[in-house]
Amino acid sequence: MGRVNETCPSATVTGTDLSRFQVVNAKLRGVNGAFVVCCAEYMPFRSDFFDFIACSEVIEHVASKKDSLLEMERMLRKGGYLCISTDNPLSVYRRVLDYVRKKTGRIDVAHEEYIPIASLTKIIPRNIRPYKTMLICPYSLLPAVGPFGLDAVGKTWVRLTRLTQKLPYVGKQLCNKYIVFGVKLS
Repeated sequence: MGRVNETCPSATVTGTDLSRFQVVNAKLRGVNGAFVVCCAEYMPFRSDFFDFIACSEVIEHVASKKDSLLEMERMLRKGGYLCISTDNPLSVYRRVLDYVRKKTGRIDVAHEEYIPIASLTKIIPRNIRPYKTMLICPYSLLPAVGPFGLDAVGKTWVRLTRLTQKLPYVGKQLCNKYIVFGVKLS
């Protein structure tokens, strides 16, 4: 939300989280906006209320993905935009992390839940038309590599990903996130 405040200073921003701690944390970091503690399946906002809804790194963690998406559809105005980002379960990044987790026995090494893009697009409500999907590599590769030099590995990975994104199969393997954009039709 902080970036939204910088990019669109006149926008009215509302943030939600199931965790009261995360809501307080956002306020302490100086993010401007209204914050509500609630679950994604039952939001306390009226129908057709928002012009834009961003669901960033959340959809894979909710109890009911379908109900959460239906709730987003309900709150979105006609012509409003939906943006969903989540981890790419097919990426080499995820496979390396899983390998490190298994070999080291460390449970603190980025254990993530996944939702494949095919599964996500199947449960997007009919009234929301997905119009673009992007594969991205937004951050360093290995948070637990230690002696290899996290900064160097991360920067190298991002450069390699940018070079190979144009190759359909290779790009899908190297990008550790994907974003789906949609618009509400009626």
